Amino acid sequence: MKKSDPRPNARELLSAVPLETRLAHTTLLSLRTLVSELQARALFVLTTHNGAEDFENPANRLADVYRFLTHEASTQLAMGESLLAVMENSDKIKGYAAEVEPLLAEVAALEQQEAEARRVRGEAMQALSDATAEAEKRALEAASQDPAVIAAKKALEAS
Repeated sequence: MKKSDPRPNARELLSAVPLETRLAHTTLLSLRTLVSELQARALFVLTTHNGAEDFENPANRLADVYRFLTHEASTQLAMGESLLAVMENSDKIKGYAAEVEPLLAEVAALEQQEAEARRVRGEAMQALSDATAEAEKRALEAASQDPAVIAAKKALEAS
């Protein structure tokens, strides 16, 4: 078994970051995800054919654009983008990101290394299992040729 490194790892360092910092950074990441999803929805709605025969005529698309602009999703998109801009332009949030993001990158790298180690170990375990099964098969085949087994079979047949 390998000895563990006594230095704190990225997970430990990340858990030592103040809650306010981690919460603010998580909120920033969540807001980025939300805005991205809302943008994707807006693009889908605004680029989907509405069934009008002359869909290349801007006047025929105007109703779809207006319907989207008056829908709750457009308000959510505008608010989300506005809040995201406020957070991303905040010096305080930038400082939090500078503290947390390198640790998150280290944690991601650590998780990738651990996943690779699990994969390698799994392959080694499978190779051992396969080798053991083959050895058992060879042992059974060899046992049938053992002089004691042959003598016992002859004695059984003679009785």
